[in-house]
Amino acid sequence: MKRFLATCLGFVLVLSGCTFEDDAIDGGLRLRSVILSSSGCSFQAGVTADYGDRLYSFCVDCVTDQSGKLTFQVTEPETISGISGFISQGRSALTFDDEVLAFPQLTEDNISPVCAPWILINSLKSGYLTACGETENGYMLLLNDSYEEEALQLEVYIDFDLKPTYCEILWKGRRVLSMKIANFKIL
Repeated sequence: MKRFLATCLGFVLVLSGCTFEDDAIDGGLRLRSVILSSSGCSFQAGVTADYGDRLYSFCVDCVTDQSGKLTFQVTEPETISGISGFISQGRSALTFDDEVLAFPQLTEDNISPVCAPWILINSLKSGYLTACGETENGYMLLLNDSYEEEALQLEVYIDFDLKPTYCEILWKGRRVLSMKIANFKIL
């Protein structure tokens, strides 16, 4: 019963949180529905981690499955190319030969830059939609990754074909991660 009430409350909050265009609401909800009903998705992400005094950038090929597990392989820069791993709720692992992918944590919740693609997909599937609107090239969705007081906030841009193209992840109002997303495919 609690789960049913939480789901109903979530839909009420989603619908009341979007004060802009009805098309943007529909686009965001259709994307969520497509992702939830699929067996997964694949995409490339150009990730930039912003530590305030320095930036780290890398590219990854990503594949998700229906359970929420995301596997990735670093493709750029060449110095760390080939490092792979997976991320799922509460679990992660990295595999590598000679290079180690070690980034400082971005938040008090131990968010690492390699988590960015997983945070995006997880938030599209179950995050709290706080606002949305139409842009020249599609829609913009504002999402919180959870209902926690200090949730990560995501600004996600999707095109009219409902494919994510860009995302910024903010923590306590500061951008900590951004991603350019390409070749998004539903599996």
